[in-house]
Amino acid sequence: MIVDVEATPARTYDEVAATKTMLDRTERRFDMKPKRLAADTAYGTGRFLGWLVKQRRITPHLPVWEKGKREGGTFSRADFVFNKRRSIYICPAGKRLTTTGRIHSDFAIR
Repeated sequence: MIVDVEATPARTYDEVAATKTMLDRTERRFDMKPKRLAADTAYGTGRFLGWLVKQRRITPHLPVWEKGKREGGTFSRADFVFNKRRSIYICPAGKRLTTTGRIHSDFAIR
């Protein structure tokens, strides 16, 4: 049963934000709240899954978006080793993992 629609560009951030809007609007308009939500991999990010389960108490039925593996010559998460004594990560080339200071997020749920 379709109870709400929100048109968005084909971007994960926009689609996830629209999902939150649709769930809130459906609950307000029809006093309906789903127990389960099915979606494709684009919705399987940790933040969205956490929001669904912890804040909305909705059981997700969707694949988890695994972004740890890389192709094209870049290292994946699994390639780095944590040095507990120094509290740093070391890449396969033996160099310390550093940051640009920027935080990248797939989307933000407010």
